[in-house]
Amino acid sequence: PYDVINFEIDLMKDLGVKIEHGRALHTEDITLEKMRNDGFAAAFIGIGNPEPKTIPIFDGLTEGDGYYTSKGFLPKVSRASKAGMCACKSELPEIYGSVIVLGAGDTAFDCATSALRCGAKRVFVIFRKGFINIRAVPEEAELAKQEKCEFIPFMSPQEVIVKNGRVAGMKFFRTEQDDDGKWIEDPDQVSTLKCDFVISAFGSGLYSAGIKDAMKPLDMNRWGTPEVDTLKMTTSEPWVFCGGDLAGVAETAVEAVNDGKIAAWSMHRYLQSLHNIHIDETPKFPNSILK
Repeated sequence: PYDVINFEIDLMKDLGVKIEHGRALHTEDITLEKMRNDGFAAAFIGIGNPEPKTIPIFDGLTEGDGYYTSKGFLPKVSRASKAGMCACKSELPEIYGSVIVLGAGDTAFDCATSALRCGAKRVFVIFRKGFINIRAVPEEAELAKQEKCEFIPFMSPQEVIVKNGRVAGMKFFRTEQDDDGKWIEDPDQVSTLKCDFVISAFGSGLYSAGIKDAMKPLDMNRWGTPEVDTLKMTTSEPWVFCGGDLAGVAETAVEAVNDGKIAAWSMHRYLQSLHNIHIDETPKFPNSILK
């Protein structure tokens, strides 16, 4: 409930936290270099993976054509269906007919059940691997199953079929595992499925050059995200800390919250060290610190 969220925000404000709206970590706004020059002693980055993963077959397609990403679809559903989410008068996305959802994580199943609530008659959840490889928590997958979503495993998207300027279907190759356990596509096994909408929900990442440049001089890993010591949530810059999806280890909201708690303790240790005060590496509750 949003009154609970607002209550927690008020608790932060009561502690002296200042919230700035309409700002972004980007070369056109906030950068680590600017923050350092402005005198900030420490920073925590928890922006998540802000951009959806896409594949070339979706290039040029828009929501008006019947193509959504999970990051475009779910926020629209939330704004229109959750009281207090938005002061504006938002409407649910107009979904009808058959919908293909690509992915097998929590977000994919959220998209599937939300599509039904937005007017879809049939929803197909399609993923590259088998049922034992579904990454979503069992409750999410079971809910989609109970709501009559249809699961189609071992399919890799190859082509979007467009008719009269709109999505009309998709073509897939069947996937299999070879003797070494590697997943491969078999072009001799082709399936075509008609649909009115496609929602891609197979992950997210950090691709914006403007955001990456704003995080300089942090060391980046091979995925283009900050290199993080996941036991302390520290980065290559002693004064910068990171957590959540961007750090690459949290798979649930609860784990992301824990990243923040670990980072807060590491930040506390760092700030105290600037004044030659040693703080134990093992995190402690606030009442333990005061004793």
